[in-house]
Amino acid sequence: MRDLHARRTGFEPAKITVIHNGVDRQRFFPDPAARAGMRRELGLSDDEFCIGCVGNLFPVKGHITALQAIEQFAAQHNNWRLLLAGEGPERARLETFAGAQGWKDRVSFLGTSHRVPELLNAMDVYVLPSIAEGISNSLLEAMATGIPVVATATGGNPEVVVDGESGLLFPIGDAQQLSRHLLLLSDQSQRRRELAQRALVRVREEFSIESMVGKYAQLYESVGRRSSMPVEAAAGV
Repeated sequence: MRDLHARRTGFEPAKITVIHNGVDRQRFFPDPAARAGMRRELGLSDDEFCIGCVGNLFPVKGHITALQAIEQFAAQHNNWRLLLAGEGPERARLETFAGAQGWKDRVSFLGTSHRVPELLNAMDVYVLPSIAEGISNSLLEAMATGIPVVATATGGNPEVVVDGESGLLFPIGDAQQLSRHLLLLSDQSQRRRELAQRALVRVREEFSIESMVGKYAQLYESVGRRSSMPVEAAAGV
């Protein structure tokens, strides 16, 4: 967004300050009780590997890539569930794809939900397969909940996720690479915990509401200091 506005306005990118969205860590946080309760409600066993995604079911969100990846993943892993929270015009297409695979009991289309924090806690991995993204709130919310994230390397996702450190990235539409990431995380619980812990730290330091407010304060203070300088000093005289 900074580079786009720099091109449109002619301002130097260095003169444009970027302040990322902040996630509410009072609402989104690791909650073992919520996890246990939601998994019971959804009929998920303790050892069932739960993959999830929260977002409107629009083509740009790339849900079909997630289902194609699951098709490959399911050939090597038979104890899994997929949760899709959201509503939109792609739902019929996605349901048709899942039905053709015989996944009626494995893929849950949850529609619009007001219980996103609980649903996130129920997941073992969060997938964001979008074709285009800004700074995704749902990605930040998943990271703040303490679950490993796998996202496309598009838009603001690489600004949020440090690949291999606070999550995993894959190319747009690359169902095969997404499937490999899911297999890795399903087989390596320690790797999931490491990514989740680093995601928590990254959100706290860079993408929390506290961090966002602090950066706005710094910006306003720097502007205030410049505006209070004598004209000669401001002009460098």
